[in-house]
Amino acid sequence: MKGLNKMSIVKGGADKELQVDSMDRQIIGFLVEDGRMPFAKIAKSIGVSVGTVRARVCRMVKEEIIYPSVGVDERKLGYTVQSVVRIQVDLKMVRQVAQQLASLAPVRYIATVSGEYDLMVFVFFHSQDEVMDFVSEQIGAIEGIRRAEVFPVFQLTKVNLDKMLL
Repeated sequence: MKGLNKMSIVKGGADKELQVDSMDRQIIGFLVEDGRMPFAKIAKSIGVSVGTVRARVCRMVKEEIIYPSVGVDERKLGYTVQSVVRIQVDLKMVRQVAQQLASLAPVRYIATVSGEYDLMVFVFFHSQDEVMDFVSEQIGAIEGIRRAEVFPVFQLTKVNLDKMLL
């Protein structure tokens, strides 16, 4: 289709080519800036009807290009101890271990990586005692984990998971 910019989105391990044009990108930009922005305001800003904005947002949600979410400052909820845990895993068990870790409450993000470690796990706690319990009791109980190193996060310089490159 002429005039459309393509954006590759990886979903479920398979590439799915989705059509995202400049109007979609403008709409995404407004919603990233303010997820509660009324469709009428977006429509007026880009010179289209409210129905056009609504239809495009619904399509992008359905195609999982965008999704509604709420940002939370976990520090304000008492989760002031943050750590990164690097984990070595038996290679044939990386996916299974990642799934088990994903089910644990303190785990916020898991990345499968290459190099000396196989998984990077980002965790949030109320206290150092909780970190110790997590490592010794929860991580220690998972079959396939060979080694884990915990790195305390002293300061987060940038957290900006809602901004996209448009």
